[in-house]
Amino acid sequence: MRRITHQILHSEKDAAVIAMDALSDRELHDASHLTEDQLSLRYKLTPTDARQTVLRDRWLATPDVKLSDYRFEARFDWIEIGVSTNKPVVPVHDVQPKLKKALDDPIRGGVHVTSKLNRNKLEETRDLLILLHDPSRRRFEKIFNVLEQQFGVMGSEGWVQHEVWSWELAVDIYPKRTRARDDDDMIARRVQMSELIRKHVAPSPMLMTGMFLDPKDWMRSHDGVELMPQFAGSLGQRAQHLKDTHKLHLSAADPDNHRAAAIDNTVYIAAKYRVGKYRLQDKIRDKRKRGQRTPPLPVDERRTRIEITVGSHQDTGLEERYETGINTIDDIASYSFDTLRRDLFNFELPTLAKDETGHPAEEELAVFSKTGSLGLKLMAQGRRVIERAKGIRDGTGRLLLPVRQKAHNLRFEDLNCKIRDALKAVATTFEEG
Repeated sequence: MRRITHQILHSEKDAAVIAMDALSDRELHDASHLTEDQLSLRYKLTPTDARQTVLRDRWLATPDVKLSDYRFEARFDWIEIGVSTNKPVVPVHDVQPKLKKALDDPIRGGVHVTSKLNRNKLEETRDLLILLHDPSRRRFEKIFNVLEQQFGVMGSEGWVQHEVWSWELAVDIYPKRTRARDDDDMIARRVQMSELIRKHVAPSPMLMTGMFLDPKDWMRSHDGVELMPQFAGSLGQRAQHLKDTHKLHLSAADPDNHRAAAIDNTVYIAAKYRVGKYRLQDKIRDKRKRGQRTPPLPVDERRTRIEITVGSHQDTGLEERYETGINTIDDIASYSFDTLRRDLFNFELPTLAKDETGHPAEEELAVFSKTGSLGLKLMAQGRRVIERAKGIRDGTGRLLLPVRQKAHNLRFEDLNCKIRDALKAVATTFEEG
C-alpha cells in the first residue's frame, strides 16, 4: 500500500509526521509513481492565543499550501424541475426524446424525464420531473417551448410554470499550470488539494444532528468496487445509560474507530436519499460507465471536485425538502450564493491539544490523519455526549455543557473566501451559458 505523509511542522528541526493511506490497491492512479516527499501535505503550527476555554493552550494547524496557486470554478452540474401538464396524462417515455431533439447539443449533458410520483420512466402521468445536465437559461428555454407547445404545460411566451425540485452544484479546483514545474508537479499539487479538502470539510449543521447521525449518513469512501465507512460501525452491546446515544457519537469518541480514505477513493457524506449530501473527489476521469473506467482526462483538466446535491433525488425522500430560496429558474439570476456558501460550503481548521511536552497530542494527530477536522469534531462531541449520558458533572455540580458546533475548530477563512468568490460566478455562467 502506497502511503503519503502529512507533516505537522513545529520548526525546521522538529516535525511530527502523520502517515495515511494515499492510494488504494484497486486502481492505477496517476500519482502512483510520485515519491512520498512530492505528495506530502505539510502543516504549520501556531499557538491559538485564544481566550475561550475551548481553544486555550492548543495548536492551530494550517496547511502549508498557497491557495493562489489554484483556480476555483463553480457551476451547476444539473438542475431538476417539476412541471404539470393540463392534459389528463402524457406518456413519460414520449417526452424525453422530444426534449433531447430540441436541445440538439450532443457535446453537453443530456436530459432525463420521470414521473414525479415514483420516478418511473414507463408510465403515464401529468406530473413530470425533468433533470437537465449542464443547465443554462438558454437550454431551459428550449425545453420549456417543447413542454408548452407539445405537452400542454401551462405557461406564456416559452416560460412554463415549474418548480426547482433539486440540483447539484460542483466546485472544481485546478492547479495553475503557470505555478507548476511540470506534469508531475501538477499531479502532486492536485493530490495535495484533494487531501486538503477532505481533511477540512465542515458539513452543514443539518447533517450533524438528529436523523443525519444514522449510520447510512456517516462519512464513507468508495473505490469503484467497495463502499467503506470511515467510522467503525460495530459497537457491541451498549450500556443502559447509552441506549439513546447516537451510534456515530459512540463510534467517533474512540480514535481506533476512525478509518482513513485512500486519495483515489470518492468520499461521501450523508445518505443518498437525503435532501443534502456531499461528494468529494480527486477527479482524473469523467464518470464511470457500469463500473468501467474511462480514459484519464488531460493533466490540465484533472482536478479536485466538491459536489453538493440539494433536494431529494430518491423515491423515499420526496417528502423532504431543503429550502434554499431557488424555487424557479428565474431565482438563480438574483440568488445570493454567498448565503449558500455559509450554509453548505464550509471548511474549518483544527486546533490540536498539547501533550505534556508541548507537542500536538498523538491521539488527535492520529484522528486528524484519518478523518480530518470533522473526525476531531465528532470525537470531541461524542466524548462529551457520553460524559453527559453518564451524569458526569463539573466542579459546581452541573452537567458538563455540550460541545459547541465547531468543537475545537476554527473557520478556514482563506479557503471559504475562495469558494465564495467562485460561487459568485454561478449565476452569470447559468444566464450566459
